[in-house]
Amino acid sequence: MFTEDAMLPPPPATPPKAPPAPQDAEVTVLERLMAPPSVYSTRIMNLRNNEKKPSPARIRPGIVFEDKVAEVQAEEQLQKPKQPSPLERQLRALQHLDLELCAEVCTALDRLSFDDLEQPPGEASRLQPLLELLWNLTFEPKGVEAVAVASLEPVMRKHLADVELQVAMCALLLNLAVREENRQLILHTGLADLMCQALEMHQDEQLLEHGCQALYMLACHPALRPSLAAAGALRAARLAAARGKSANWGAWLQELLMC
Repeated sequence: MFTEDAMLPPPPATPPKAPPAPQDAEVTVLERLMAPPSVYSTRIMNLRNNEKKPSPARIRPGIVFEDKVAEVQAEEQLQKPKQPSPLERQLRALQHLDLELCAEVCTALDRLSFDDLEQPPGEASRLQPLLELLWNLTFEPKGVEAVAVASLEPVMRKHLADVELQVAMCALLLNLAVREENRQLILHTGLADLMCQALEMHQDEQLLEHGCQALYMLACHPALRPSLAAAGALRAARLAAARGKSANWGAWLQELLMC
């Protein structure tokens, strides 16, 4: 039995703590060899970052300069006023010229090319080259706008007996009939009546063909068919349908007017 006086064993002694290493202790050679260099780790991190991020595309300075020059040129073109085309300049000049003088110039050029210089042309032959010139110009929208339809009626009425001039006039009216305003003028100024009269008067195959084409262009609009029938278009269509060259256009015009 133990008694109070029994001696207890002494507690184990606490091992002494090692003194802290001084802050300015020198790194040994072995520790310096075991530690990775900072330059090496920095280079590895840079390589990893470059693998994750795609490298930006290289842009040559020349390409940027060329694009800038093209952009500046485009802005200059927008700021410049639009220049009229050669056809527009010719049409503007034609509006300010004397038509009789233009006809004489065209006739002179035509005579120098084909006709006998000693034979003086008549009035109708002076106008025909001008009508052919207008016919060529009216294949363009600007040309159609430039021709005054109402001014053609006295010319067509005065030279109703000239077959060649009536052929040129019908071809010109065919091109002019593409505009709604011109179609109304052709009917209201009496040009449709004159076309029908010329077709009945001459019964020339070329005149019947061009005349029926112009009348067919007008008859494509149902609102104009009563006025065309009153002008004699149906009689002209029957005459053309009986001819060889103009038979198709005469039959088509007759069928359209009877719808």
